[in-house]
Amino acid sequence: MEAKESILYNIKHLSQLVFEVTDACNLNCKYCGLNSLYKNNSERKGKKLPFYKAKLIIDYLFSLRERPRNTDYPLNLGFYGGEPLLNMKLIKQIVSYLENIKFTKATYGMTTNGMLLNKHLDYLVQNKFQLLISLDGDKFHHSYRVDHMEKNSFERVVKNIKLIKKEFPEYFKEFVQFNTVLHDRNNVEEVYSFM
Repeated sequence: MEAKESILYNIKHLSQLVFEVTDACNLNCKYCGLNSLYKNNSERKGKKLPFYKAKLIIDYLFSLRERPRNTDYPLNLGFYGGEPLLNMKLIKQIVSYLENIKFTKATYGMTTNGMLLNKHLDYLVQNKFQLLISLDGDKFHHSYRVDHMEKNSFERVVKNIKLIKKEFPEYFKEFVQFNTVLHDRNNVEEVYSFM
């Protein structure tokens, strides 16, 4: 198979598509690749992906799927950032657009720092978003995950996690997972014990 044919085949059978919906973030994590610890780091500009660009990609993907009846392949659509919940308007536009494409089955996922979950929880639960919440362990372990005022985000994130567990216990069991960055203030055993 030639390279072009191989690429088209893989796009037609794509099972996951991830959009970086914004490079803006409400945290200033010390170990972030966009932070000052890294040389040659890019600076955050607060850019947001416009809907028309996301639509172009989705339309192209499904135009390829229409031809040889590749419409039965489900698509997992992921949202990433920065903090994706800072561009919830775009996420809702994309989900709405995909829901109107009748020949696909779509599921949704998101990697989030958890700070804004309380504001968008009903929508995320209603649309069965698979959530990957960043949590580095207890308050000390989480201490590199600070806001722009250098305040540890731990208590706010855990408050939102507890809210999900209380209000939507079945959703919490099925759709919520955690992502931990290992660094010099935590380790696998301590994080596992905390979780």
